[in-house]
Amino acid sequence: MNKQNLTLGIIQTVTALLIAAAWAASIYFLSTLSNFELRTKLATLTVWTMHAATLSLVIGGVMLIRRAYQNQHPLLKRKNLLGISLVLFGLFLFVSSVVPRTNRIYFDEQIFEGIALSIAHTGKAYMINHGEAEFGALRSFAQEYNKQPAGFPYLAALGFRLFGADEAISHRLNNLCYVCSVLCLGLLAWVLTRSLIVSAYAAGFAAITPMFAIWSNTAATEPAATFFWILTALAGVDFARRQGIAEALFFSGALGLSLFMRPESALILGVLGIILIPQTRTLLRIKSTYLLINLAWLFGMVALAHLFAVRDEPWGSPADRFSLEIFRQNFPINSAFYFNNQSYPLVLSILAIFGLFARQSIRARCLGLVWFLSTWIIFLFFYAGSYEYGADVRFSILTTPALALLAAFGAAQIGKINSTLHYFIIGVCMLSFVSFLPLMRAIGHEAAEARSDVDTMREFAKSLPPRSFILSHVPAMWLVWGKNAAQLNMVQSDPDYVRDTLPERFPGGVYVHWGHWCNVPDYNQNKPCEAAEQIFEMQIYRRYQVDNHDFKILKIVKAKN
Repeated sequence: MNKQNLTLGIIQTVTALLIAAAWAASIYFLSTLSNFELRTKLATLTVWTMHAATLSLVIGGVMLIRRAYQNQHPLLKRKNLLGISLVLFGLFLFVSSVVPRTNRIYFDEQIFEGIALSIAHTGKAYMINHGEAEFGALRSFAQEYNKQPAGFPYLAALGFRLFGADEAISHRLNNLCYVCSVLCLGLLAWVLTRSLIVSAYAAGFAAITPMFAIWSNTAATEPAATFFWILTALAGVDFARRQGIAEALFFSGALGLSLFMRPESALILGVLGIILIPQTRTLLRIKSTYLLINLAWLFGMVALAHLFAVRDEPWGSPADRFSLEIFRQNFPINSAFYFNNQSYPLVLSILAIFGLFARQSIRARCLGLVWFLSTWIIFLFFYAGSYEYGADVRFSILTTPALALLAAFGAAQIGKINSTLHYFIIGVCMLSFVSFLPLMRAIGHEAAEARSDVDTMREFAKSLPPRSFILSHVPAMWLVWGKNAAQLNMVQSDPDYVRDTLPERFPGGVYVHWGHWCNVPDYNQNKPCEAAEQIFEMQIYRRYQVDNHDFKILKIVKAKN
């Protein structure tokens, strides 16, 4: 072994040991904190970590764009930029207007927006349980750290800071994530294959995936998570090819933000392994790799700390969150989803199977396969992972990029048999897209009562007098609407405060939001509603009845004797 190889081997060994020691020290430090202490630190640390990741992403991106202009990259020619911009603008119009803008999950979207409001005003990723939001300012008096990672709320908070708190911002954010996902997936396919046909197919197949479009006009986290997986994979491939400082900064920033989008986002490391492991020896010889490792360690440590803090959360499950029995229930449902042509186009599934045996590079096909398995298998074991379990069909969109890539490989391979087959494939896909338009235009039954509650209360909120206060199961949505609010269970935990202090501080009145959770047969959710009736005399301020739900705003008059 010559001196140069010996030195390199020592550097590699020392680097590996230092990284392992850093992770071990981080885990040990986390274990010494109480859960409350850890969550309190994470509320601030998470936001600053995402600031750092965003800064890394932006600096790296600016450097890459500058270099591309200097090198006169073909994509940056005026004609190409105009064509791409028109296509992306058309996609934005489609997803923001043809697909209805609404909420589809039981108040999760309002909670995400509430956390975004907290980040925007306080710099802390908290779900606020008692706050005042009148006059465009937010004051928090009681808060808790949410079990969901704060990636999407962080992005929405950037919009809130620039344009003010508005529900539409979170929806427009996902509209942009949909459009950027299509663009970046096309770029990823191009970088992997150097084929414009594969690139166009991959982008087009992602764009016509029904669930991806449907959920991209909500405030759910999945569209943003999907986009950042694509962006991270694209950045990883680019770094593996060019290995520069700009690529390292861009890659680490994309990876850092991706890790904070969903709890299972760490699974992207398997996809990155397909990209990076074959070039390990080369990468460990360059300085930019060590910059990437250090930044990735920093971002990954905080993401790991979040998972550690919420490891005991029940996630709404009355029993085991993950089990083999759940797998046996979910496997047939989540498998049939891709072949029954009800919510996912059968033609794309068939093309994806062809793509597994296409003549693309083995690395590109493995990347698509590992990506799909990573985002599909994890939910087979999750108690709420069935694609037929209410609004949880949204988890299927995380598989969209992988299947679009594989389908693109398959379509390109079929087209090589005879070029006219491309027209046939495009025609079949367009007919499939048109057949799914009614589904994409439908609001759907998922979370219908919760959606009615939100829509009704949004209108009622406009009529509330100034300096009023709302007690609600979901104070987050009232705070985003600029109203003062707290958890309804305050009537149980501190009835004296509700009786004496709130009316004095809020001459506009103290009100109870009698919404979805007061109507459903759920004892734990009903308790605060029943307590409010038992402790206080209330009169109806506004009321709206739909089906068997009675939505109303009740004004507290006085305490009962």
